[in-house]
Amino acid sequence: MALNDTAIALAPVLIGRCIGCPQGFRAELSPQARVLPNQHWRVANAYARTAGFTTWHDCRDGVRCPQGENGLPDCGDWECAGHDKTEIHFRVLKSEFKPEVACSPGRCHEAKSSTCTCSCNGANHGAMWKITTGGI
Repeated sequence: MALNDTAIALAPVLIGRCIGCPQGFRAELSPQARVLPNQHWRVANAYARTAGFTTWHDCRDGVRCPQGENGLPDCGDWECAGHDKTEIHFRVLKSEFKPEVACSPGRCHEAKSSTCTCSCNGANHGAMWKITTGGI
């Protein structure tokens, strides 16, 4: 189902997740950005970098991995002193305007998925994770 005529036209939005932790990210691109839906995360990351957003998260930077049952850190490195920054995998937000589905904080504001089907048409989707250009 395509967006209906009452949907609000929004600037392209990228929704991302860190591969090292459950942190979500929302990157709002300029309205002039030409973004194609259903792109691989690598293409979406290129969109993010072009717009000045980082595609790296420092959640494991210098943090030792938790110890596993065998006494080793989970990564298997006995001398684990932390890791490099981890990659954020972005996806282009796909929204479908459904006026009958109420937008709510639990449904949209905290969302980490790249699909929105409610009355906000993606305007609030992942808003809790919004990042600004050039940093986290």
